[in-house]
Amino acid sequence: MRYCGIFILELDEQTGLRDYDVTYATSASSDPYFGTKIAGGYYVSGEGSYIEYVGGYYYLFLSYGGLAAGGVATDYNNGGYQMRVFRSKNPNGPYVDGKNASAVFTSFQTDFGPSANDGNRGVNIFGAYGEWGNQTVGSWSERSQGHNSVIAAEDGRTYLVYHTRFQNRGEGHEVRVHQLFQNEEDWLVAAPFEYTGEVMKSAQIATKQLVPTASIPGKYKVLVHNYKLDHTAKAYTTPKEVTLMADGTIAGDYTGTWSIKEGTSYVTVNIGQEYKGVMIMQTLEPKNEKAVCFTALRSATGVTVWGYKYAEN
Repeated sequence: MRYCGIFILELDEQTGLRDYDVTYATSASSDPYFGTKIAGGYYVSGEGSYIEYVGGYYYLFLSYGGLAAGGVATDYNNGGYQMRVFRSKNPNGPYVDGKNASAVFTSFQTDFGPSANDGNRGVNIFGAYGEWGNQTVGSWSERSQGHNSVIAAEDGRTYLVYHTRFQNRGEGHEVRVHQLFQNEEDWLVAAPFEYTGEVMKSAQIATKQLVPTASIPGKYKVLVHNYKLDHTAKAYTTPKEVTLMADGTIAGDYTGTWSIKEGTSYVTVNIGQEYKGVMIMQTLEPKNEKAVCFTALRSATGVTVWGYKYAEN
């Protein structure tokens, strides 16, 4: 099944239907019926694909894994979704992740989970997590997020829209929206909390420091999203506690350094690995409580880290 996968084909601008004047060859990367292959193949195709153009790149989103909330090791559909991201300068690809791994597979491999090796690819924009912000512990912990779309809106913001299931709540799901930003390396990072009307726009990240440097030091909850979550064991990530010091060091459960690029909202967080992201203000839903937050990515591994500043009791 080398010909299976996710394909793209050209549409007629007048009718919105397939443009039959455009033809496609028969090859491992092209099919006369489906078009040009941009991802998957050999039974590792992913699903819920979506492409959006943002800031110079076409970003391809896929959901790896299965439909359900996880917990049954023998059932593929209980694999739990994980959203992965690739990008290209061309809508037809090639689409690659931060370590330059192609979205197209040339052999059968496991594409998610603790046993996946070379097949585990794509930026993990975030995964199953809990005990975060004002989120109720336990049954409100998000898991199996997937089948997303992305909106580069006319209001100057970019939104990630997805559905999520929850820990120990069966297969019921809800829709969530998070704002997206580009980091210094032009990879997309997702705001750590739902969008609740925050006013910052995508273009401001590169031109304006939205959080004053003096407001950054303090106690933080930090969540490193596990790239190889074991959904059959209903695994999810929970935060650790650190202190961002005024001298640019980090102490606590993780140690390292942090810095913000003057005149921008670009932040670099090093906690054994270096993550590039943005520093913003957000609301810790469901309460109207504002907090300094960061979201950052290590593109070479596809791992995302979130953080938010909290007041000590």
